[in-house]
Amino acid sequence: CNTITPVVSRNVLAVGDVGAVRLAKALSFNTNLLHLNLAGNEIGAEGALAIAKSLYSPAASSTSKREKYQSNTALKSLNLSNNLVSDEGANAFANALRHNSSLAVLN
Repeated sequence: CNTITPVVSRNVLAVGDVGAVRLAKALSFNTNLLHLNLAGNEIGAEGALAIAKSLYSPAASSTSKREKYQSNTALKSLNLSNNLVSDEGANAFANALRHNSSLAVLN
């Protein structure tokens, strides 16, 4: 049985922060894309923060003081190597990974 693995690869297209923010909005609703390669796309802190946030979002029905999160469970690997993610972006991804157990590979 053949299977198709949904993959998007956009190496070195200069997506930048504006493109990353737009892509992050789409990722928030993602149910099919498994692998995303955005290596070398001039993504900075703003784009990294938006993408990290798209990996989890506070659940709308949180009733406790401790926020509950709903994770994007489709994406399995994300490559952001050779971008300008910054310490702030890296911290945002660390926080996202605390709430998202399906993302297995983050470069």
